Amino acid sequence: REVYKERIEKIYAVAYKKEENKENEVAAGEGKLQRALQLLDTEYVGREQDLYELIYKKYAANIDDIVMESEFMPSRYTCPLVSEYLITEHGDAILCSECLQSFQYTEFPEDELNNGAFLACKRCAPDRNNVVELKWHAQYKSDAVLLENNGYNAKVTTSNHKYCLVDQPGVVKGVHCWRWCTRHYQTWFMWGISNRKKHTDASYSNKNVFGIAGSNQSYKNGACVYDVQTNVFFGGKTEVIIDMLLDLNKGELCFKIPGNESEAKMTGIPKDDPEGWVPHCNMHYANATAQVKRIPTNWYGKNIKRVKF
Repeated sequence: REVYKERIEKIYAVAYKKEENKENEVAAGEGKLQRALQLLDTEYVGREQDLYELIYKKYAANIDDIVMESEFMPSRYTCPLVSEYLITEHGDAILCSECLQSFQYTEFPEDELNNGAFLACKRCAPDRNNVVELKWHAQYKSDAVLLENNGYNAKVTTSNHKYCLVDQPGVVKGVHCWRWCTRHYQTWFMWGISNRKKHTDASYSNKNVFGIAGSNQSYKNGACVYDVQTNVFFGGKTEVIIDMLLDLNKGELCFKIPGNESEAKMTGIPKDDPEGWVPHCNMHYANATAQVKRIPTNWYGKNIKRVKF
């Protein structure tokens, strides 16, 4: 494409010489050149000669200094750029590696096209590197909770209700998403949120704690209710990967297993709590462990392979 870029630039340079045209005409010529180069990189990929001949006939056919050149043929085969291949072969249905939806190539940032199979669409690209592993708080936890792996892994050492919460500032507005990984799970475990402070071992019964557990249990501000279907998240599993989405615009706390359309939704989450909210879990059975990572909100319920535990 560099050959055709030079040919097209030469045509516009001659057709809009500064000494022969007014300043506004020169500016117009520059705008037309940029539009032509844009077409060269998009609609005319693989048809560069067609664009060149079109521009030549329009601007240079009567200019003696320029002779129309034949189609450029490289002396040896060169492997096309990944971006060229995607546009010419899959331009109408390129798969975004993040949201797993297909879009036209115009819905991808230009620099993402060079990432090949791992490219992200305009919506996903800004968040693709925003997975953050969160540490557990060294003080805001039950004594029987052991922190391992430099504080990223929480493990309960005895079979009794014990809690822990992450060591990060509480979120006070907007939409946020986390992915939990719970191993050695048995029949009861609570995933949820709370204020960033000390709780009792039976934290699920404390004020300003919200979350879900087994047997269709959910906990709202210290009360156990049965108005949220949660059994779909458990079902004999010893390892549970579950996404938690907190929407403080709507006052909702939602849960999904990645790849499963079933969703548990809690409403009535306080939207304006100045202390904010952090991920909070309560474990019961010995050797159960928990890890949590912040993920992009558009990964909620999707992209299970994109987050490693």
